[in-house]
Amino acid sequence: MGMASPAQMTPGLDLAALDAITEAVESGAGLPDVVRAAARALEASLVLLDRTGAVLAVAARSPADERSLLDGAAGVDSIDLRVADAGVGQLRMRARSTPGAALVRLVTTLVASEVERVRAPPGPRRRPAARSSAPRSPASSAIPTRSSCAHPRSAST
Repeated sequence: MGMASPAQMTPGLDLAALDAITEAVESGAGLPDVVRAAARALEASLVLLDRTGAVLAVAARSPADERSLLDGAAGVDSIDLRVADAGVGQLRMRARSTPGAALVRLVTTLVASEVERVRAPPGPRRRPAARSSAPRSPASSAIPTRSSCAHPRSAST
């Protein structure tokens, strides 16, 4: 019999709870939808802050709940979000029940990765190489000969 993974050993870990989060990430729905899905998975109210402290998304039960999350009131857990040792933000959470540590770690990793993806500059757009109808000359791609690459000192001797 093989060893159980941490997810299998954690009582009550419902991986189906992650389905809405992964769907939001895969579809590019945006941080507000990802945070709402995370709040449902964790059974918690959440506020997502970027690394400067600006609010990126909120999933709270009421305006008063949102204010208490922002103020870091009693019962609010602050979780630093990191991707590859770089801080990308903070998730403030008030759980209605006690989520398992493995679930919290999975959810915060997904949220942190999405924050980093959204923040990253767009990559270069790949365009097809311009094609000429003229055939390429074999001479244009010829490998230089030894004499054409001679070192300057060897030419003077």
